[in-house]
Order: sequence, then structure tokens, then C-alpha cells
Amino acid sequence: MQNSKEDEIKEVVIDFNELRSKNLNEGVYTSLGAQIRWTIDAIFGYGFFPVELEIKGTEREAKAFMSALGSEAKYVQAAKTYGLNNPRTFKSKNKLDKAVKGFQRATGLKWPFQ
Repeated sequence: MQNSKEDEIKEVVIDFNELRSKNLNEGVYTSLGAQIRWTIDAIFGYGFFPVELEIKGTEREAKAFMSALGSEAKYVQAAKTYGLNNPRTFKSKNKLDKAVKGFQRATGLKWPFQ
């Protein structure tokens, strides 16, 4: 019996060690953005595949990434629930901005959704 697409798990690996060693160009950021998008889609149940996330790098990088990822998901949910002009959405956006700054300081990378 074959697995259906719903039964498959998409592994997403965010490797900050590898990203540090690459020439950071648009292609690298596009790939990183796609990996983050698959993960956010899985959080909301929009993806075709459940996602297994693996983060490689320092503890500081991993914590900063998870903070930015969680803040991005909360902001998307707030915008969807309350609209862009709601004070709750503004508060969520401010938390996202703070988390993104922490991510950028910890990793030296740009957050791909700004």
C-alpha cells in the first residue's frame, strides 16, 4: 500500500552553518523563504505535507529563528483574524519586527519576508 501525499512528511532543514559559508544571493534567500513558508503553512494546516523542521547552527541562532518564525505566524493570524488596521495586529507586527531584528543580529541574515 502506497502512502498518499497527506501521509508524507516534508523535511525542512535550516542550516545556519551552511548559510554562513555561502555567497548570500537572491537564490539563497528565495530558498530560505520557501523553507520558512512551508513551515508556516504547516503551522496553519495549509501545506500539503506535515513538516518536520530541523535547525542547525548555534543555540542563539535557533532561538532567534524560532522567535521570528512564531512571531511571523502570530502576525499572519492576527492580520487574518482582525485585519491590518486593528490595534492587535499592530501589536503583533511590533513583536514581529523585534523578533526579526533579533534574528538578523544572531544570524547575519535578512528575514525573507520584510
